Amino acid sequence: GLDRVLELSTNGGLPSLVTQHRVIGTDLCHFVAPVSLAGQVESSGKLFLTSHRIVFAGHGVQSWPWHRVRNVVRVGRDLAIVVAGAADAVHIQCNCYGDALTALHMAADLAGRKRS
Repeated sequence: GLDRVLELSTNGGLPSLVTQHRVIGTDLCHFVAPVSLAGQVESSGKLFLTSHRIVFAGHGVQSWPWHRVRNVVRVGRDLAIVVAGAADAVHIQCNCYGDALTALHMAADLAGRKRS
């Protein structure tokens, strides 16, 4: 995970991934990983970080545009996404620490770009 974050930091840009998943639409996809919504049954799916939003696609689809994302915090393999107007943070559990570290780094970059 640290190697991936170092590589992202030194390359100066985020990768563009080719995906034909319908939830992405016309967004540019930068990250995809298998995840689950913490604390929910039957909640496995995929996490996408795109040019415009965070997307969880599992049993249903949930998305949060970058301009509403106030903070993303990592605790172990979990990501807590704090969204403006939401009472509680969204908790997403990554399958590995490397995915959590990479997603955190990319989310900070993407959310920061949308606020600038």
